[in-house]
Amino acid sequence: KKKKKKQKRPVVELQPEMGYIKLKTLQHLYFYALGLETQSPKRAGVELLNPTNVAKTCVVVVDNLDHAVFTRFAEKLPLLSTLRFCTLHLPSSNNFLYPPVNTLLHAKVGKSAAKPAAEPVESRENMLQALRLTAQQMKDHEYPLLSPEGTLPAGYTRLTKAAQPADNSPPLFSIDCEMCTTCEGLELARVTVVDETETVVYDSLVLPPNPILDYNTKYSGITADMMQGVTETLEDVHHALLDLIPENSILIGHSLENDLRALKLYHDKVIDTALVFEHTRGPLFKPALRWLTEHNLHRKIQQNEAGHDSKEDAIAALELVKKKLEHGHGFGRIKPQEESVFARLGMARIESCILAPADDSRTHSTHPVHIFPCADDSEVLKALGTSHARDSRFLFVRLVGLRRLPPLDEDAAEEQWTAALEHTHTALQQLLHSLPEQSLFVVASTSDPQHVLRLHREKRTAGAAWTPDQERELEAAVADAKNALCFLHIV
Repeated sequence: KKKKKKQKRPVVELQPEMGYIKLKTLQHLYFYALGLETQSPKRAGVELLNPTNVAKTCVVVVDNLDHAVFTRFAEKLPLLSTLRFCTLHLPSSNNFLYPPVNTLLHAKVGKSAAKPAAEPVESRENMLQALRLTAQQMKDHEYPLLSPEGTLPAGYTRLTKAAQPADNSPPLFSIDCEMCTTCEGLELARVTVVDETETVVYDSLVLPPNPILDYNTKYSGITADMMQGVTETLEDVHHALLDLIPENSILIGHSLENDLRALKLYHDKVIDTALVFEHTRGPLFKPALRWLTEHNLHRKIQQNEAGHDSKEDAIAALELVKKKLEHGHGFGRIKPQEESVFARLGMARIESCILAPADDSRTHSTHPVHIFPCADDSEVLKALGTSHARDSRFLFVRLVGLRRLPPLDEDAAEEQWTAALEHTHTALQQLLHSLPEQSLFVVASTSDPQHVLRLHREKRTAGAAWTPDQERELEAAVADAKNALCFLHIV
């Protein structure tokens, strides 16, 4: 009798020529292990031998585990300390960190991707309802909100003019503001309101309550000469808008949260063209109004070297919404450059599963993947026992137990970090033990983004007052935060 040929065991090796590998390389690796790629990622620093014998692939993201934390607490993570590891570069530009999970779970659209079906045009009422931001979207994008007790923020007002009884549909008003920099940051200096017929119904320069330090002319179009003799105050603007705009109106704008904050105006019926139209890089990015206007209205705006024109911007945002109402949700929809990896896995009939916070799974919910939204790591371990998690050939997990811990230099921080790291080790151990033999186990860490996020908030507040030294500080923070860790193992 012929002896049965022994199956060759998969082998994974890290060979980073540059001392690091890129996050996208890990996607290439798991695609190769699942048979979705035919080319080995060897040239990118990872070697996988006998990929067809990989029984299952498990990719785990561990938040906020950077080099400093791992070096200091290596004994609390004995499992990771025994695995092959190297520096992992998270996706970034000079001054911006891109979401790592989005990079791991999205890939360039394949040639076989199905074309989206044409969508029917809904009624105006249904379209307006669909385009309006939800309460959660307004919260996520930092719109002015009422307090839990229902009170307005200090200094804010709201629309109170009664709607006309004969109105069959809420009126539309498009708003655009320009801001100057004062000692308090960006403050309102001009406001323009356009009605649905594209008629300017209110346009006024506004005197900020604090001395102007920078007119931001390049962006605002406002000069010192224009502001000579201006006496209109924010209070005057409030009176004018409350007389002009009924409370049932829908306000339109581009990144309208900035305008409403400058106006100190609360309104819960808004359409934001920065959110209802897509960016070519996906839902985590906002398209520029200039780009939307050129690609969808076939004209150019913001071409004046003297700065932006709030009337031009308000009309452009209004026209974009009117085109959506006329042609349906498909208007302005771009051909995506990337698709969910679960679309690719579904096409290949590879069963997959996500155990991660709801935000990570929301964009993949329309694809053939088993989703278990997990608020914390204990819920991950609970879901790990399900047949879907057990039987899927691709399992994606995100561990969040190291989030929201105090800085290590604070009193009592070490105790909290020690406890959290021990829980993370336990979760990783259970994940590893749940996998069948010859599984590929990939762990990618992220660094704590809070310092970078704080600097970005300060940059938005400072506007044109942001200095080159501050920009260099931001770039240094990004360069530090993009360094994470990658661990690989064959069970």
